Amino acid sequence: MGAGGVIPPPEGYFEKAVVTKYNILFITDEVICAFERIGTMFGCDKYKIKSGLVSIPKFLSSAYMPIGVVLVSTEVVDVISSQINKVGVLSHGFTYSRHHVSCVVALEALKIYQERHW
Repeated sequence: MGAGGVIPPPEGYFEKAVVTKYNILFITDEVICAFERIGTMFGCDKYKIKSGLVSIPKFLSSAYMPIGVVLVSTEVVDVISSQINKVGVLSHGFTYSRHHVSCVVALEALKIYQERHW
């Protein structure tokens, strides 16, 4: 929880979560926890969370340029792929996507993280 002061969950919280118990798609937002801010590459790693979708904005450019990424699990990709096979092409797009400057900044940030073993 970021707005309340970045308070970590109590021990065992995610293991007992309803989403885990009932196998519900879990979506994580790594805007605060990603890239070693809490000791692991992602908060999902630290808390052993199996997430279906993971957003990792900000750190890709140190928040200097607008860019974000959503990582998609194999399970979610498999479901989407199976539906595409039934109905045809999944057309989508974004008006402001693939901005070259943001992408170059993100690639350089990832290079720095890798060099520093983050």
